Amino acid sequence: MQGEEDKWVTLNEIKELFNNLNGFKQLVLFPNTGHELLVSLEGEKWFQHLEQFLKNLEKS
Repeated sequence: MQGEEDKWVTLNEIKELFNNLNGFKQLVLFPNTGHELLVSLEGEKWFQHLEQFLKNLEKS
């Protein structure tokens, strides 16, 4: 999970890291957020994506 407006880590860097990771993965981008604690800003969305990821992880 990543804020699209992060000034410290660019979206291209995140995509490069994501593409080079092995195993089950999911990239979730939060628009209008930066380098912040996403669970504090958009907790409901964060928890929904975490729950979905864990469910899909169990299936893989």
